[in-house]
This record gives sequence, C-alpha cells and structure tokens, in this order.
Amino acid sequence: MKKIPSNAECFKISQENQELHLDSDYFLINKHPEIDYYIKNIKEIKEVLITIKKMKENKESRKVLEKYYEKLFDLFNTKFSNCSELGCFVNACDSTRDMVQKDYRAFKFITDTFIKRRIIDEMVPENWVQAILDSNSSRRKGVLGENKLIKILKKFGFLEIKNLKDLNIKNKCVIRFSNEIVTINSVRDYFGVKIPLKK
Repeated sequence: MKKIPSNAECFKISQENQELHLDSDYFLINKHPEIDYYIKNIKEIKEVLITIKKMKENKESRKVLEKYYEKLFDLFNTKFSNCSELGCFVNACDSTRDMVQKDYRAFKFITDTFIKRRIIDEMVPENWVQAILDSNSSRRKGVLGENKLIKILKKFGFLEIKNLKDLNIKNKCVIRFSNEIVTINSVRDYFGVKIPLKK
C-alpha cells in the first residue's frame, strides 16, 4: 500500500501546484437563491426599527416599547438578518452577530445606538442585499472546492458514489461528506480507523 504523505509534504505539493487566481470553479456569480427571504426579513427589521424610533420620540411606555424590541430581537435571530443594516452595524460596535443574538441587553443597546447614529429608511434595494451576500460568499466556497475536486477525480476515472456500501463497486471512488449519510463517525466505523476530527 502506498504511504500517505505527511502534512508538510502535502503543503509543499500545494505550494508547488497553486491554483489559478481567477479560477471559475470558485465563482459564485449567480443571484443568491434565497435573496427574496433576505429582502423580506430586512424590510420587517426596518419597519420595527422605524416603529421603535417613533415610539421613543413620542415617549411611549416601556411596556409597549419592550414588545417591539422583542419582536426585533426575534427577527434579528434568523439566518436572513445578517444583510440588514442593523446586522452590519453590530460590527461597528466591536461585536459579532452571534454574540448579540445571545445577549438581549447588548442587542437593545446596539439597537438604540443604531437608531441614534444612522438614518433608517424603508428602501431595501436588491442590488445592495446581493452585494452584501457577495461579500460573504467566501464562506460558501467549501462546497465549490469539493465540486472541483470531484470533477478532477472523475477525469481520472473515479466514480462518485452516494453511500459507503458502494465503496466496493470500483477501485477508484469518491464520496462527499454529509450530515446525514457520510459522517466522520460512519467513516471511522466503516474503516475501523480513528480520525481525530470533529467535522
């Protein structure tokens, strides 16, 4: 059996065989498939922010105001809130969205600061929502790397299979890790090896 190269050897191979800078396999140029959900969520966030601002100006009772903060907090705690101005403003307050989603007091403080320091309008242009999604696109490139590797392996005669039971179909196979079918634990069990990884 061929010896598996060490991490240092793999690193050297990677250095000597760098990918192209403009590699179309890593382009994410299509419109985000969930952009309509982002736009809907951002509109709702803006509506509640405007309501809170007006209520504060009119010195509405804390009890009534609190209901709107809670509604805003619920909207902020969805995956579609990261493209809202409020979601982006969290970074300006030396914090992260994940931290603020767990800390209601910090969320209210940042919301009040946002209302004081930023202009809130009702517009939600699709092009700037897409631009924010584009700026975060590098987080989604892991799947593109998998796709590229599988494409290369197929050129060399590898067969893409869907479950571990099919590994014996052909000498050269490739399979994707997934949350349901091919997990680190299922690979450990199938091959009887210890892989020191969580993901």
